[in-house]
Amino acid sequence: MNNFKLLSAKSLVVLLLAIFVASHVKAVEPTRPEHFAIRELLKTNSFEKALRDSKALSEKGDPYGHYVAGLLLMGNYGAQADWPAAVIYMEKAANSGCDQAAGVLGAILCDGPKAIIDYKKAVKYLEMAAAKNNPVGFDMLGRMHYDGVGLPKNAKKAREYFAIASDLGYSGSQERLGLMMFDGEGGRKDQKMAVTWLNRAAAAGNAPAFHLLGYIHERGMYVRKDLVEAAKNYILATPLEKSVAALENLKRSLSVAQYEEAMRRAKAWKAAKPAVAQAARPAAQPASSALAQKISGGNVPANQASVELDSENIDSWPQLEAIMSTQQVEQFILKEYCAD
Repeated sequence: MNNFKLLSAKSLVVLLLAIFVASHVKAVEPTRPEHFAIRELLKTNSFEKALRDSKALSEKGDPYGHYVAGLLLMGNYGAQADWPAAVIYMEKAANSGCDQAAGVLGAILCDGPKAIIDYKKAVKYLEMAAAKNNPVGFDMLGRMHYDGVGLPKNAKKAREYFAIASDLGYSGSQERLGLMMFDGEGGRKDQKMAVTWLNRAAAAGNAPAFHLLGYIHERGMYVRKDLVEAAKNYILATPLEKSVAALENLKRSLSVAQYEEAMRRAKAWKAAKPAVAQAARPAAQPASSALAQKISGGNVPANQASVELDSENIDSWPQLEAIMSTQQVEQFILKEYCAD
């Protein structure tokens, strides 16, 4: 049985993307000229002026100023990271009623740089986010209960939180809930429902869910064995190194026609998804169950990310603009924020 590693540096960056792009919380449209002016600065990556202007708005008590300053001070858009300052601004945004900010703040207080770790405060803000039905709040509280980090280790409570976030459409929780259901962690086993949740996570572009579905279809576990469908799922999960390896191994059992059909299905899936959903596809998430151990063959720790990043060296973290197109970045930061 393998525990989640709460959040690696890499998965934190991905989580921050998911918070804004995948959250179903209604965004507040800009209402003031100052907001639109900062938007234009962000569009051109003029982060220094954007930071100065957002700080100026923050001093006037503007939640949008708090929030954008906090994001920039986390090292986004090429800005220099200042995590203690980011916490201050994000806390102001959260206390002004922004549930997105509360979710972000809770996440970085759980597994940001050591200097800002504060589990007690993290729980406070995650509960604040959850109280407004922000799925990130529920998901992070579930992770903390699963690992016993900052909260008592309790698989039942973790599963309950993941279930709530899953119902709210949060793909990371849907994947984790599916894994727990496979093994009966925190509740009864339900492989059929586990597959359903994994399919929902995959429909949102969750790469680990695609990988698990590939494994399940390849072996005919709780579904009809279908090597073409397995290959399609591995193709859609190929940002994961383990999926690349699994696909290469599976290709030995496929005809050219079968592999081409798998490629066609994967291409059709990508073509049917919105561009933002594609950009928000999570990278490797640590797995939680015995099923994940089977996938790794018992040779690789289930909580080992495919790429190791130094959590102390913030400059080594991937920047958002390297993950998303200019248009998607604009949508990411300009539509999912709080303004008065």
